[in-house]
Order: sequence, then structure tokens, then C-alpha cells
Amino acid sequence: MEDYRDFCAWVAQEMERRGLSYRALAASAGVSKSSIMTIVKAANAPNLGICIKVAKALGKEIIIK
Repeated sequence: MEDYRDFCAWVAQEMERRGLSYRALAASAGVSKSSIMTIVKAANAPNLGICIKVAKALGKEIIIK
């Protein structure tokens, strides 16, 4: 992914594809519902630690090069 907005769009797509609510993904990732909402809105770059937790909850890994 080239940009944080790509990650945010991916999270939104995965939530829709899996039928996940903000609350369900937040609980699975161990973050707040508002953190998930912030990611989905893509208004500004999300915290890397939260991104890692969300990606893991969705079965993916973030690799930093």
C-alpha cells in the first residue's frame, strides 16, 4: 500500500465483506470503536500501533520496509 488511505480503504472493504461492525472489529483488535471509525473515515493518518492491531484482527500483517 502506498498511502495510509489505501489501508483505510482496505479496512472499510474488509469490514463490509465480512459484515463486521465498528464495535466488532474494535473488540477483535483490542482498540476503541472511535479508532476504527477514524480509520474508516481516513481523515488523517491513523496511529501505526492501532493499524498493526487492526490488520492482525483482519488476518494480515503489516511489514515496514
